[in-house]
Amino acid sequence: MDRTETSFGPVRVIPGHRGSRFPACTSIFIEKRDALILGELSRPRTLRELSEMGLIYDRKFLIDEWIFVWNEIMVKKHLSRLVRNGLVVETEEGFVAR
Repeated sequence: MDRTETSFGPVRVIPGHRGSRFPACTSIFIEKRDALILGELSRPRTLRELSEMGLIYDRKFLIDEWIFVWNEIMVKKHLSRLVRNGLVVETEEGFVAR
């Protein structure tokens, strides 16, 4: 089965297992979000600080607790990927761009 990623500008489609049938659905990754997060990491920032900036969901939506949690989960996933790719390091003070 072909699980090749496909890109459409800043959007990358990542097929899931089993032909993207539930529960292994297709993921959509937006590269712009990496750039937004990296742009804020000239100095160390905590996950909480980054989450409160509204980089994934606009700040006006973060008043809803569920949306704030989803936002924080997405920021954490992007940070994990950036760390794994060597673009960000985690220090005692927080995350910072290399």
